[in-house]
Amino acid sequence: MNFQARNTIFLVFLFFSVFSFTLANIGTIDTSATNQAKVCHNVACDDFGIINFELSSEPYIVIENNNGISGKVWGDELGWIFMNPTGQGVTFMNEETGLLTGYAWSQVSGWIDFSPTGQSVTIDPVSGEFSGYAWTGGAYGGWIKFDCTDASTCVRTTWRKNDGGGSSGSGGDGGGVTVIDDGGGVVTPPPDIPTNVNPPSPPPPPGEPILPDLPPSLPPPDGPGGPGDGGGGGFVSDVITAVQVGFLNLIDKLFYLIKSPVGNLISRIVTILGLLSGVFALFGLGDIGLNLLRLWSFFLYGMGFKKRNRPWGVVYDSITKQPLDPAYVVLNDMEGREIGSSITDLDGRYGFLVSPGTYRIVASKTNYTYPSLKLTGRTSDELYNDLYFGEQIEIKEEGEIIAKNIPLDQIGFDWNEFAKKEQRRMKFYHTRDVLLARFSDFMFFLGFVVSIIVLFVVPKPYNIIIFCLYIVLLFLRRTTIRRNKKGRVVYKVDNTPLSYGVLRVRLATTGQEVARRVLDETGNYYCLVPNGVYNVSIEKKNDDSSYTNIFTSPALEVKEGILKKDFKI
Repeated sequence: MNFQARNTIFLVFLFFSVFSFTLANIGTIDTSATNQAKVCHNVACDDFGIINFELSSEPYIVIENNNGISGKVWGDELGWIFMNPTGQGVTFMNEETGLLTGYAWSQVSGWIDFSPTGQSVTIDPVSGEFSGYAWTGGAYGGWIKFDCTDASTCVRTTWRKNDGGGSSGSGGDGGGVTVIDDGGGVVTPPPDIPTNVNPPSPPPPPGEPILPDLPPSLPPPDGPGGPGDGGGGGFVSDVITAVQVGFLNLIDKLFYLIKSPVGNLISRIVTILGLLSGVFALFGLGDIGLNLLRLWSFFLYGMGFKKRNRPWGVVYDSITKQPLDPAYVVLNDMEGREIGSSITDLDGRYGFLVSPGTYRIVASKTNYTYPSLKLTGRTSDELYNDLYFGEQIEIKEEGEIIAKNIPLDQIGFDWNEFAKKEQRRMKFYHTRDVLLARFSDFMFFLGFVVSIIVLFVVPKPYNIIIFCLYIVLLFLRRTTIRRNKKGRVVYKVDNTPLSYGVLRVRLATTGQEVARRVLDETGNYYCLVPNGVYNVSIEKKNDDSSYTNIFTSPALEVKEGILKKDFKI
């Protein structure tokens, strides 16, 4: 044998030796297995997504001793997953045991940790099977389960530890080593997903999940259509991808925040403050108990357990003449037993329809005293007749009504002092009330939004109840319980409110009075009248508690059943 022949034989032998050695250390997907992993969304892993390692329209992944895993796989919820993204990748920490380390990249959930705290992923050097748990965050993230004792979570490869034998084919078809084409362009249609994705009672992941420590600032890798794969997506595609990644990272962080102890505490504080703001905006703080009792009465009326009485009497402030809402009125017999009770409406009205007998009325409201001492002995004042101060009421006929007007004295209020020193301060108080109302609305809607997010992230009974309470309050804010359609009367010169004046509404054709309202301390009023044409007159309260007419409007047309005009006089 000549020298050239010996060299040829040597080169051929060397080539096959190197080729056999290479095959023994390179593998791909073994198509005899299911080749899918589960993304467990809960501990029992009965809510999960699927990651498919065996694709019909893409090359399989490649496993090499030196370079680790390259290529990409598909998740039905996580999108394309790149095993060797720019700057990172999944490699062998220990080739002898097949222990993996590093990060893959998901288009949806971001980084996937193959060596999270307390867990690991290995490729068995004998069987080539994946086992263990990886971790990814985000709305569709969780523990990624590899376990070939369960056919539905079995990923098997042809990779083996360097043993000189080598299973270089792809399991069932012996197709050899598949090479990933890194210059492949944008892939839009998802690959085929195996149908066996609902195994019975999969075993839960070991222990309570421990959130892994992700790298502080890893840049997203080049994806399909990005600058690194030759897809030519262009600037617009890059911007869209960046926005999507940023949004998903924000959602991911939000989920972590809400589920953390601090985030849970903050969300509860915000939702409770929002509920309280909504309640106080509807009912006020001083008479919250009476207003809740009124809601209960409305419920009884709606269910038919209680009949609504026509409001005949009025409970009002003895000095300002303003109707008191809400006030609690109780009808007792002469032995002190309660016969009936009523809570005044927006206009301070109440009423009782009783059988013949002798009765007394007791009225009460926060910061007011009963009976009135300021008007004791009088049967009428500037606006009201048939005043009541606690005397006996005798009913002689069946169906007779009680129509008493009840003045109450406000504790610590002096009209003369108010008129001389404090009236101009009401302009400031009105501005303050507007700001408080806006802050209350902001807190309510912030709490409402937070309750929706928390309910979506953690759908527990407590969060469901909080959300339902917001729905109830939102409904009440849209009803007539809240006096949100007001008019106002101010002086034209300095915009100071006309406090505790009287507004009278008369028909423009006949001059007949159809409504009368007492302005509050900031000059506001609330007046429901039928649609029509009216004249409005406004009376000022004098220092001696009498009234003087200071303004009469031209004819005004009311179209929506409510007078809410602002008057400057």
